[in-house]
Amino acid sequence: MCRPHLLSIVILFLALGAMLRRKRLMLAVISLVYALSYAGHWQLLGLVLIYDIFYTVFDDNGALHKNLKFGWPMLVAALAGMIVGELVHPNFPANIKGLWVQNVRVLFESWEGTAGIVRPNELRPTGVLIFSYAAPVFIGFGVMLFLIILRRIRWSRDIYLLAVYTSLYLFLSVKSIRFLEYFIPVSVIFLATFFEMNPFVRSESGNRAWTKLIIAVSICISLLIGAHGYAYYYRRYAVNQAAEQDGTDRYAGAAAWLRKNLEPGEIVFSTEWGANPLLWAQAPDQRYLTFLDPTFMQQKSSDRFEYWFWLRTGRYKDPSQKIIQIFHSRVAFILTTESTAGLIRRLAETGYEPVYRGKTGELIYLLAKEPVF
Repeated sequence: MCRPHLLSIVILFLALGAMLRRKRLMLAVISLVYALSYAGHWQLLGLVLIYDIFYTVFDDNGALHKNLKFGWPMLVAALAGMIVGELVHPNFPANIKGLWVQNVRVLFESWEGTAGIVRPNELRPTGVLIFSYAAPVFIGFGVMLFLIILRRIRWSRDIYLLAVYTSLYLFLSVKSIRFLEYFIPVSVIFLATFFEMNPFVRSESGNRAWTKLIIAVSICISLLIGAHGYAYYYRRYAVNQAAEQDGTDRYAGAAAWLRKNLEPGEIVFSTEWGANPLLWAQAPDQRYLTFLDPTFMQQKSSDRFEYWFWLRTGRYKDPSQKIIQIFHSRVAFILTTESTAGLIRRLAETGYEPVYRGKTGELIYLLAKEPVF
């Protein structure tokens, strides 16, 4: 599966190009597509607002306007396209709530230390680890600083703008690792624009020679790092997991059991929200708790969220009855982990044994013979 961030980055780049060229209609269309394709599209409005401020205050060469230059703001075009995208979205108005809950609220709760007890790892602070995660970028910053100290540097409005964008994403990346996927490509665009305007060699004979060499070396380094990362994840997911499951898809056996033994529309109690999309892709007639993010259950009902959390950790002596009565489910899908050991023990103490055991530690328990609706 492809992370939606990758598509988001492509759309964001197109939006940056439309802004820098002041193509309002193009920006409106891109904003519409962004709203239809990715819940994190809200960030674009902040970037466009910063652009409008820079366009009003600075001229093309980065000098202050003697008189403020007002024009039809690009923000209006971006906002109009985004509003249309939100309204025609097939999930409206749930898409608005999803945007707020999963992309705004969770961030502020994480930063304030009030986040729920089950949160994605991508919300954790990056801290000083950012220097290792994005080492090539910081090497580029060091080379840029050397060039700035070495001689007088040309700054255009676009370079100033991209520097602000890079600084903003750097701050957000330190706060949450989620933003690394934006910080790195945006900072690369900033560095590329800077070095394109400020080559290492000024003479005609050697003009841009060093810049081209640096770019070539950077491309080689990026390809090597990318190849290493690709090889790692290919081994982890395409080779090792396939070997663990005899070449089948992850949870294929569990999904086949659900399709065969449950009625359409039955609810599956699952202890791991990250497993549910894979189950649903292979057993789409069933319904799954905490399908996308536990935050949504917590938002809907904090009481049920606490029941779900404490059930998965084995607090209750007879978990089967609470799963049946509270969540209206007669089947529990459990991944064998340290946090679910208590639940597995409680089920064994009350006489339940798994009706299915998967190759990677997944268990299915049947808690009642008839469906619970």
